[in-house]
Amino acid sequence: MKTVRLSLRTCIALIAAVVALWMIFRYMKRNSTHVHVHLASSSSLTTDGRHFRLDGKPFRILSGAIHYFRVLPEYWEDRLWKLKAMGLNTVETYVAWNIHEQEPGRFDFKTGMRDITKFIRTAQSLGLHVVIRPGPYICAEWDMGGLPAWLLRDPDMKLRTLYRGFTEAVDRYFDHLIPLFVPLQRVNGGPVIAVQVENEYGSYGEDNAYMMYVKDALVSRGIEEMLFTSDGGGVKPWGELLQTVNFQKNMSNIDKLLKVQPNKPVTVMEFWSGWFDHWGEKHSVLTVSKALERIGHILSVGGSINLYMFHGGTNFGFMNGANDGKYHNLTYSPTVTSYDYDSPLSEAGDVTEKYVKLRKLILNHEPTLSLPETPNFVQKMAYKPVKMDQHVELIDIAKLTVATIRDKPISMERLPIHNSAGQAYGFTLYETNVAEKGRKLKISGVKDRGIILVDGVPVATAELGKHTTEIDLVLSSHSTGFQLSVLVENCGRVNFGRPPWFESKGLVGEVFVDEKKLTQWSIFPLEFDSQFLEMIAMKSDVWKVTPAPKNSGPIMYTGTLTIPSNIKPKDTFINLQGWVKGVVFVNGFNLGRYWNIGPQLTLYLPAPLLKQGKNMLMIFELHAASSDLMVKFTVLPQLGDRKERY
Repeated sequence: MKTVRLSLRTCIALIAAVVALWMIFRYMKRNSTHVHVHLASSSSLTTDGRHFRLDGKPFRILSGAIHYFRVLPEYWEDRLWKLKAMGLNTVETYVAWNIHEQEPGRFDFKTGMRDITKFIRTAQSLGLHVVIRPGPYICAEWDMGGLPAWLLRDPDMKLRTLYRGFTEAVDRYFDHLIPLFVPLQRVNGGPVIAVQVENEYGSYGEDNAYMMYVKDALVSRGIEEMLFTSDGGGVKPWGELLQTVNFQKNMSNIDKLLKVQPNKPVTVMEFWSGWFDHWGEKHSVLTVSKALERIGHILSVGGSINLYMFHGGTNFGFMNGANDGKYHNLTYSPTVTSYDYDSPLSEAGDVTEKYVKLRKLILNHEPTLSLPETPNFVQKMAYKPVKMDQHVELIDIAKLTVATIRDKPISMERLPIHNSAGQAYGFTLYETNVAEKGRKLKISGVKDRGIILVDGVPVATAELGKHTTEIDLVLSSHSTGFQLSVLVENCGRVNFGRPPWFESKGLVGEVFVDEKKLTQWSIFPLEFDSQFLEMIAMKSDVWKVTPAPKNSGPIMYTGTLTIPSNIKPKDTFINLQGWVKGVVFVNGFNLGRYWNIGPQLTLYLPAPLLKQGKNMLMIFELHAASSDLMVKFTVLPQLGDRKERY
């Protein structure tokens, strides 16, 4: 065998060439805003004319949406199994950026409902395929469409564009998120068969370069499975990406899709199986007959479908989104806590009539399927009523936080807390002392709802939906000065529409008394996260025996639900009849908001949040507690009077 000897100069040149190639690859990966990366695809899911093939075999996507961030992890397997038992072969989920990177650079993909890897692996263990929609924007009736609130700290921020401040944040997020999905792809033995590029961008913008940036950001980080987009009526060709459509009634969207890509599978990525609700409206439903007719048509033309939602779950905490008049012909309208969505599987995981009949419809179109018996209802229990026998007043709650002092009010996002990430959710209390007596108050920029107090006594409420710019009030005469407080509730950021609709929250305008601008504000962040709730619970010196004094403003109440040791905790619904508006916490977990204007009149309380023995209930009531201070429980939800969708 002949020995090949290389000179030192040749070796150095080879090493330099390898290093140069490696640097070019790294540059392409890190600078995908301007460099389109085209890697050879080994996607398991392919198209063959108007049909899909999976691993080369004919395949139809029969999918249902379940959002891991709206369902407790203890119930993931139950909900996924019921999805499969209805005849579906795939689960689809969005990825909510704002729960994974609550502060810039601090990521959490493992805690509780944030463990998306576990959710996907659970689906795989049941033999389900997975479709992922990682955003960065997701809509989903979720606060700011899933985008983190700290993005708003940049006064020049241009979201969902190639603005450098936005793409740098997306790149950092995708650097942590996408590697989680690489081993979960079907080409690597996982269940993921497709990944969406952005979300309904045709309803927001027309920047093809931005869409290609998001696509390249996925590919350069190792996504090999099929990439697709989804849009409503405005179907647009985004490069070579597979197009899919979203609708509930407009079957003509299928024809629009075929005009854009006549020789590709008809795929409805979102068939809206129901709808979401706003506070103050009726509960939206899509009748079973309409759902069957429209879904049946999609299946009869050979289409693939994703039921949005199969199981809606709950907008726990402060994570609900909102809509406004820029797109929906509405005043500002926040979404309710329940995300039941009138879907086949209820908010509490119960089988509905829609589920049973869709199961039969699917079997008619896929007669070779072998399905188990229809699942049973989840057991519920109506626990004994609980009296909220202690309370803490707002002034004492505020003392547990550190105030920020500013010459004028600033938004919650700009507060210097959480490593400069600001306050994202909850309430913000603004206080100042007025040196002289005043008769007339003018306040603007309340985002979204403010309770105005004079010397601790509530005198008025300012709501963004009713007072879009400013309000005028008559104050009681004071011989000397008084303390003015404004408790502002972030009721949920708008999640859908054309720009601009990203707005900061809190008190973002000016406040005048008798035309004199007020200064020297103390600003208190009231986030009510688990650590803050634990701190309140431990401060025994601030708790007082109820009833609270009248006209004392927003108050935190507490009581104890005791479950005997011989009873296993079960799901229930909290009935808040007699209470007005506020938030409920159970053992430090934020169940979400309630409001007596409806339509939702109960809050879903899943069994995994309860324990045998003592369970602490806390209610932050903004106006008035029920006269008997009781919290009741029921086995049935009350989602309000129904309003049929078209």
